[in-house]
Amino acid sequence: MRSPRTVNVLGATVTAAALAVGGLAGTAAAADDNGVANLEAEQILRRSAAAFKTAESVHLEIDDEAARSGARETELSVDRQGNCTGEMKLPDDGGSFEFLVLADRTAWIKPDDKMVENLLAEPNSTGSADPSASADAKDIEGKYIKRNLNRAPELEGLKTLCNLDTLQSLSGGRLTDPVKGEESEVDDTKVIAVKGRAHGQEHTLYVAAEGQPYPLKSESADGKLTVELSEFNELVTVTPPEADEVATL
Repeated sequence: MRSPRTVNVLGATVTAAALAVGGLAGTAAAADDNGVANLEAEQILRRSAAAFKTAESVHLEIDDEAARSGARETELSVDRQGNCTGEMKLPDDGGSFEFLVLADRTAWIKPDDKMVENLLAEPNSTGSADPSASADAKDIEGKYIKRNLNRAPELEGLKTLCNLDTLQSLSGGRLTDPVKGEESEVDDTKVIAVKGRAHGQEHTLYVAAEGQPYPLKSESADGKLTVELSEFNELVTVTPPEADEVATL
């Protein structure tokens, strides 16, 4: 079985998306005041990171306006067992792809028609259409590609995104020189802001000030990168595709 070049393209995309969550910052159920708004900035970050680590599942949305080769938008749901489902959209009308991942790390990835179209037109070093890319793209048109993430290093980024423990380890405490900000609301939930630096950029993390002090939203100072978390502890269901929906490569 040959490993299609298409998968390498997808791999680069999910790796970029995985890097975007490094300064994590979603929607908690409205409840009583949890007291974090009265704490210092570093204490708020610690409380938020601790609360997020107790979540059994989460819905994640990333909007990266500055993306060039990675995902422009990413949306996924993942649970503690590793069940994961979502979609990534590429920048510059590059198309999108869906992905399904089971707890045993079996994954199915399905590019949309636009992405396949772009792969068919992909040039090689001579400027002509690349026959290998075209052959791969034709093989997967309208189909899922099946992989096991434990044996697909080109999809390491997807393995990271579909691992709740890893996502939780990236949250909180990643902001350096934190400064407490103002109280406001995110999706009708009261929050307290904490400003700091992550990956060389200024970011603001919004932490729920009622109910569990989950991190609800993170945004870069220039507004080009936003990460949101929601649907904590909700069921994540992954339904594998039928055999005739999977490409034979």
